[in-house]
Amino acid sequence: MTSPLNDPKLEALLDRLHRQSDAEVDETDAYFARRERDGSLTDENFCDADMHRFLSDKMVALDRDKAEFCYLLCRSLGATRIVEAGTSFGVSTLYLAAAVRDNQVDNGVVIGTEHEPHKAEIAARNFAEAGLSKFIYRTPRRRSSADASERWRPGGFHAGRHLGRGSARTRAGLAEPAPRGHRGMR
Repeated sequence: MTSPLNDPKLEALLDRLHRQSDAEVDETDAYFARRERDGSLTDENFCDADMHRFLSDKMVALDRDKAEFCYLLCRSLGATRIVEAGTSFGVSTLYLAAAVRDNQVDNGVVIGTEHEPHKAEIAARNFAEAGLSKFIYRTPRRRSSADASERWRPGGFHAGRHLGRGSARTRAGLAEPAPRGHRGMR
């Protein structure tokens, strides 16, 4: 299938990252199936210590078709400011940043946040390798979503993110807006 990105360097990086993510699918699916079978996956303990430990080193990436859909949606809307909650290793962030770049707007930005510091570091390296760092603003970890929501500015485009292989792996959170005119990462 032909990629809508038309960026061979980015496409090669994404191919590698999607292969890495795909290699984790069986293990991740087995984890959630076990938790559902033994009854330990409930609304009350959804993000418990066990899940946090398990997901702390996993890609938690959108499937390629869903990520490409997000890219095309952001392109068709002319998105200039996109908020992503749960950057992980940066796979979907790369698609969103490519859309902002390809929309050719001044001060376009993807605002992202990630709970795991080591994932954020790997994502930053992926952003640099793709040459898209200037379109991405990484926020510091927030104490609470209520605190972050007070900082939300109306008028931006918010791309909420739901993961591709089931609601049990949906990540949530809010990001602090980038300073006016900001380009690049912290």
